[in-house]
This record gives sequence, structure tokens and C-alpha cells, in this order.
Amino acid sequence: MEYKKPFVKFFDATSLPTYFQQFDVTFLERTVNQRMQSLHVSNWDSYLKLLLESAEEKSALENMLSNSHSLFFRNTLTFSVLEYISLPTMLLDLRSNKVKELRIWSTSCAAGQEAYSIAILLEELKKNSNIDFSYRIFATDLSEAQIELAKEGIYSASALGNTSLKRIETWFDSNRESYTIKKSLKENIVFSTFDLLNEQLNFPPESVFGEFNLVFCANILFYYAPQQQHSMLQKLRKVLVSNGCLVTGETERGLASKNGFVEKYQQSAIYRMK
Repeated sequence: MEYKKPFVKFFDATSLPTYFQQFDVTFLERTVNQRMQSLHVSNWDSYLKLLLESAEEKSALENMLSNSHSLFFRNTLTFSVLEYISLPTMLLDLRSNKVKELRIWSTSCAAGQEAYSIAILLEELKKNSNIDFSYRIFATDLSEAQIELAKEGIYSASALGNTSLKRIETWFDSNRESYTIKKSLKENIVFSTFDLLNEQLNFPPESVFGEFNLVFCANILFYYAPQQQHSMLQKLRKVLVSNGCLVTGETERGLASKNGFVEKYQQSAIYRMK
């Protein structure tokens, strides 16, 4: 489809609703193009007029911009480093400091795949190590609908592509159409909605005081404009304990490096603060 104006003009801050200005321009343009094609709208002026006048269209575009795709153990290298190096090291540090609880924040948990993946690793470590510890995972997402799905914990087979058969048999109840997280895995996870760009809050209120040993902000940063990326990462610096770690997506490694983090394990997307 041919468009009559460059997208940068559509993106002009004087006309575009503030909410949409926070996203990466390329991602926003691609999403708007998809929406326009589905509506058979051929120019940006017409679509912008519709967006400004229709609450229904504004909501539809917001839903498309809220990327909720996720998988269990999504970044396989990252989760391998967490399983065999990073988490065991954290547990040893906790023991040496006479602290028993590991505190983790999954900042964009979608339908819970990331949070449950972390819980599986920790439950296996509890079983196989001689370190006495407890853990609490605070799992948040901007979408209330995704949080409700996370609490239900029901997934299709496609979400489990990176999950071993042994783990599926151990941590899921299955039927022919879906897989349901076992109740025991939910006990140490607190799900809630949270906006990482909220200027008043640095951490989910459910966590009481922040101070996390491990924060996941994976596969979300690249959807946002540089200013918002910086704002999110600075917020996360404030809530990490001094020797805590940040986990990003594999394609976001450069973003963390530009915002005060150093990769702790090469190619792992696991960072410590400078």
C-alpha cells in the first residue's frame, strides 16, 4: 500500500496522543501500518483523525502496541547461565550474608511464562542444593488481562517449546489441548499490574520496599523510544541491591550497556551495575 506522507510527520508530537510518543518510531510505524491496512485506510491524516476521535480505535492500537508474546525459558542461553552460574552464586552470597530470601522482579511478565520459568529453576535448586533459602517473585505487567491469564497459568503447547519433557511432566498438568501450571509453583509468586513508566512508583507496592536481587526487563525495552528506555533502566538501578543483576533480552544487550550496566557473563544478557 502506498502512503502519502512520511511517517515522521504523522509522529509529530503536536498532534499524536502522548501515550503513543513513548514508543520506538520504527515499531510504532510498523504497527500503525498494520492497523491501517486492516481498516483499508490509505493515508496517515485519515487514520490520525480516526485515532483522535475514536476511543475504540485508540484502544485497538494500544492493544496492538502491548506486545504480550512470550515463551517459557525464552532466551535459552540466558536461562542456562542463570541455572548453572548466576543463581547458585547468588544463593552462596545470600548464605554468606546470612540472608535467606531471594527477591526477584519480573517487570513485564506477560501471561506468566517468565515468572514460572524462574520459579522452576529455583524449585530445582532448592531440591538439589544444600542451601536453605526461600524466594519471592513479584511478577508485573501493564496489561490487567495478561495478569489474569498469568494467575490462571494455562498454556498451549507452543509456549513450551524450550521446556524439557521432564520439566513439563514435573510442573504441569496436561490434557490434549493445554498445560496448566501446578498449584505448588504459584505459592511464591505475586502477580500485579504495574507501569514501568509510572513516575511516582519505582517498584510494585506488593513488594513493600523493592530491593531486588534479580530484575528481569527482557524483550520490552526495544519497543520504546530512547528516553523511555533510559527512564526504565534508571528506575531499575534504584531497586537492585548492590550486587544484584539485571536480565534483558538478547537483542537489548547494547541498551543496558549504554545505561550504566556491565554484562556479568559474556553474551548472557545478565548485567551488574557499574
